[in-house]
Amino acid sequence: MEKIKLNQRIALITIVMMILLSAIGLCGQYRYVNSIFDSVEITTGVIYGTAPFLNSFYYDENSFTTGNLVMDLYRPYGDIMTGRPAIIFAHGGGFITGNRNHDDMMAFCDSFAKKGYVTVTIDYRQGVYVASNADLHYTRSVYRGIQDGRAIVRYLRANASLYGIDPDMIYFTG
Repeated sequence: MEKIKLNQRIALITIVMMILLSAIGLCGQYRYVNSIFDSVEITTGVIYGTAPFLNSFYYDENSFTTGNLVMDLYRPYGDIMTGRPAIIFAHGGGFITGNRNHDDMMAFCDSFAKKGYVTVTIDYRQGVYVASNADLHYTRSVYRGIQDGRAIVRYLRANASLYGIDPDMIYFTG
């Protein structure tokens, strides 16, 4: 009889703990699920690095100019929280066309910033020399994009406290 009461108490305590933990989990997730901020603070034209750019989309790699890698940063307006996750959005375009000002990139950044994230949309180097060995040059174009992606992650980690970012919670999509 004593053993049954003990098992019932353990079961009841377990159920109560599960309910409490579920409720706590839901409270923590609300911030990043629903839009809880009415407006967003946008910082445009932030330089996150420099790199050699092809002088034209279809020039070979011997014709380049060093230029700035640029991003726009979106933060929830009035948010005092620090250690927020960051999401980097890279536009599409096959490493040939596109820029950080595409409507969809700005809409993604705005939408996620209103949920509490710090969001970034970036420009990255583009261009493919197709006159010879197109496969090699497409591969090199992707490699330049990866270099630029790593540059933005390094920049955000180095400036995490400035932007209120958790340097271990930086996500990349595009």
